[in-house]
Amino acid sequence: MFEAVFYQLPKSVSFHQATKGKPREALRKIREMLTSMAADVQVNPSITLRVDSPSEWTETAVATACLDEARRRFGMERNPHDSSQGWELGAECLEDAIEFALSDEQWPKQKVGPLTLYIAYHFNWREFSNNFPEPLASWKHGTCDIMLNFHRRALSVAPSLIFPMPYESLEFQPFVDRLEAALPFEINRKHLRRMLVNPKNGATRYLRLT
Repeated sequence: MFEAVFYQLPKSVSFHQATKGKPREALRKIREMLTSMAADVQVNPSITLRVDSPSEWTETAVATACLDEARRRFGMERNPHDSSQGWELGAECLEDAIEFALSDEQWPKQKVGPLTLYIAYHFNWREFSNNFPEPLASWKHGTCDIMLNFHRRALSVAPSLIFPMPYESLEFQPFVDRLEAALPFEINRKHLRRMLVNPKNGATRYLRLT
């Protein structure tokens, strides 16, 4: 039986948690962690950008200016007649999309919007073996991912992390402590789960630690 520790936030919080500090600094820390602790890092090939239309929560002048700037940078949206304008961008647009998302400080803060950007990093851990049983061995984008959501001058994250060792392993707690020190968000211990994978048939179970 293959045993690991799995971390993911519950649906009750929409799988997301806030980061500490300003979005630019939080992003820098996440990228530094990926450089120092992760391997096989990939950006999800689909980067989603949305600009909100004018509404009672988003001022017309702000929404219009944001939309004009998005069109200048990325071309026309998928469907200009939708209630919010959306783009599916390739990885080559990553840095430009991030800078655009961080530039929303140029407009007055809105109750909603004016833009939302979703990107995701996929990876494995640098210092642990990546010899996983199925179905993990077939995951093309690594066994861990962190989704980033830029919205309203803030950055939230949706981490999904697999630590390939038993919870009782002497390596586990020191590694999580180092990881948490490097990240701009907390690893909430109550959301850790024991992950058991049957190498014969790939059946996977998730158990509470207590």
